[in-house]
Amino acid sequence: MGVADGIYAWKEQGIDAGLMSRALMERCKALVEADNEDVFQVQAVHDASLQGSSTVCLLAVDTTTGQLHSANLGDSGFLVFGPVDGPEEFELKFRTNQLEHSFGCPYQVGHQATANKVEDCDLASFHVHPGDVIVMGSDGLLDNVADLEILAEIKAMVHQGGSAYSLTQRLTKLAFDTSVNK
Repeated sequence: MGVADGIYAWKEQGIDAGLMSRALMERCKALVEADNEDVFQVQAVHDASLQGSSTVCLLAVDTTTGQLHSANLGDSGFLVFGPVDGPEEFELKFRTNQLEHSFGCPYQVGHQATANKVEDCDLASFHVHPGDVIVMGSDGLLDNVADLEILAEIKAMVHQGGSAYSLTQRLTKLAFDTSVNK
């Protein structure tokens, strides 16, 4: 799984950073579809002469062992919630660190000389278990919706027998509504 969030400030220079973030995710998709063992080989996007920059968060789960491996660069990220004391009670098990040079200036891959390198990613590896819920998002979600609000939505989804898709829709709406009200 992955999320890339193009840096909007490039628009002022006539650059669509969305092209960079989409190319980054397409590159990752191609690596997965080719059964490449290292889905974190995202530096190849730099070679495509694309302009702009993007945060990126990638994770892969080995479904045989339950081992999750992740690489995060910037203020996108993911959270893992796991069941505790019954199927409808969850707790936060993991949250990625936001990597920023300063407030509002996240680490990012891109064409500019000041861009971060893949080696700057924050790496994590740990086991996930059946019933764990992984929520991945850009700063649009993670800055606007508190972890406890995400947890409440997960509990509601499980209680109502909802799907991952319905959880995604609820979190997206919550993030949007919160951003409009700030």
